[in-house]
Amino acid sequence: FGSIILPAMGALTGIPVIGWAKPVPVNPRQLRKPREQMVFVSLAGPTTNFILAAIGAGVAHFFFTRMDLGLQAALLQLPSRLTVLNVRSSLPIGFVIAYSFAVVNVFLGLFNLLPIPPLDGSAIFELFMPDAWRARWYQLRPYGLIVLFALFIWTGIIDTIITPFVHVLDGIIVS
Repeated sequence: FGSIILPAMGALTGIPVIGWAKPVPVNPRQLRKPREQMVFVSLAGPTTNFILAAIGAGVAHFFFTRMDLGLQAALLQLPSRLTVLNVRSSLPIGFVIAYSFAVVNVFLGLFNLLPIPPLDGSAIFELFMPDAWRARWYQLRPYGLIVLFALFIWTGIIDTIITPFVHVLDGIIVS
């Protein structure tokens, strides 16, 4: 529900897309080199999101190339194709679903790479962190969710980070 249904409903209806995923329990003690190999574990989720975004972009491109030329021209004239869903009533439903799917997965992949606990990017950040910082980092980790909500709600920084990547995705879809 929190990974597929709720985000899809948000994307299709134009309300803010929210969702959540159940954390996958990982026991680092089962790894031969826990500190280094946890990076691969952490990269699994965002990599999957980027692969799914590429598939969604490919399907959206397929629908785009088969659209009426007038509709293609109208899409290309939008000031930002991020507003594509505002004109979705005139677009083929397959395009809207594939486009939304691709955008949501780009967002999720990039969002999860932010170096804020409990996101996957924090494990990657920890690998490259100097040993002298580690004790202080572990003290701050429990507050990561609060920092994340503050960044997400009170600042536009997450949108600022993600928007350029969505513009690249738009370019791929309409090329």
